[in-house]
Amino acid sequence: MKTIFGHRGVPSVAPENTLASYHAAAEIPELQWIEVDVGITADEQLIMIHDDYLDRTTSMTGEISETLFKDIQQASAGYWFHPKFKEEKF
Repeated sequence: MKTIFGHRGVPSVAPENTLASYHAAAEIPELQWIEVDVGITADEQLIMIHDDYLDRTTSMTGEISETLFKDIQQASAGYWFHPKFKEEKF
């Protein structure tokens, strides 16, 4: 039996490391595991994000470790992927 992993959820269907991506993973019966990445904010809160910087996958810029959680919560984690995901948060 082959083990199938979802890398950051299913990033071909929804923005990586978002609830939408994890929900998409849950809809795939063959998928047995999902891999997630965790970052630590300036105020030592955990968020699921792969990169050290917010630039590639959010509407914000800057280093995660230098940004407050309350500010990151306001960012769109899906605007870059498709307009229907613009309200997707961490």
